[in-house]
Amino acid sequence: GVVTVDGKASMINTVDSTGAEVLLYADGTNFLKFDGTTWTSILSEYQAGVGVGCPKYLWSMHDRVFAAGDPNIPDIVVISDPLSPDTNWGSNSWIRIAGGIGAVTGLNQIYNMLFVTTDESCHLITGTTLSDFAPVPISDNVGCSSHWSITTLGARVFFANLTGIVVGTLRAAEADGLNTEYISDNMSRVYDTITDSAHGEIESCYSSVTKQLYFSLRTGAEAYPDKLLVLS
Repeated sequence: GVVTVDGKASMINTVDSTGAEVLLYADGTNFLKFDGTTWTSILSEYQAGVGVGCPKYLWSMHDRVFAAGDPNIPDIVVISDPLSPDTNWGSNSWIRIAGGIGAVTGLNQIYNMLFVTTDESCHLITGTTLSDFAPVPISDNVGCSSHWSITTLGARVFFANLTGIVVGTLRAAEADGLNTEYISDNMSRVYDTITDSAHGEIESCYSSVTKQLYFSLRTGAEAYPDKLLVLS
C-alpha cells in the first residue's frame, strides 16, 4: 500500500541566489529558507514556477535543488534554476517519474546522479544540466516507503519499505541496473513489530567512525521511535 506522512520535514544545506549558504526546510505545507538568522518563506517563489502545492522531499546537487512529494503533482520531481532555489523554479523544469503511475517517496544521490524512489520502483536522474536530465528506471520490483530511510554508500543504497530493509547495488545507470535484496537476520524480526503508520517515518544514518548504519523505528503504540537497528 501507499504510505503517507504528514508534517515530517526535509532539511538540506544549499546556496541561495546571493551566494550565501542556507538551510531549506519543506514539510508539504511550509517551504522555508534559513540564513542563520531569519526564516523566510519561499513557497510563493516555488508556486510561481510550479503553479501549485508545496514539496516535502528535497535534495541539492549540480547547483540546483530537486523537490518532490507535492501531492498535487505526486509523480513529478521539480528542479530549481542554478543557485536560485529561493527565487526561480521554471515552469518547464520538471521530470515525471515512473511514467506517471507512481508517487515519488524519496530523493537521494548515487555518485553524481539523483536517486528517486516510488513505493514500487527505483530510478536515477542522469545528466548535470536541465537539457540532459533524464529518468532511468533501475528497478521495477522494489520501492521505498520513507525518504528519510535512504542512505547511499558508493554504489550501494539502503532504504526501508513495507516489507523490510533493502540493500541495493548499482551495476549500471540503465534499465534494471540495480541489484536488490532484503536484509534477513535479527533485524527482520524487530522490523515486523513496526507500527503500520510508521513505515513512512523510518530514518537512517551512517557513522564513518563506527562504520555502522543505523535505522530508527517506531513500534507498537509508541508515539516516538523506540527501536534502533544497527547494521555493521
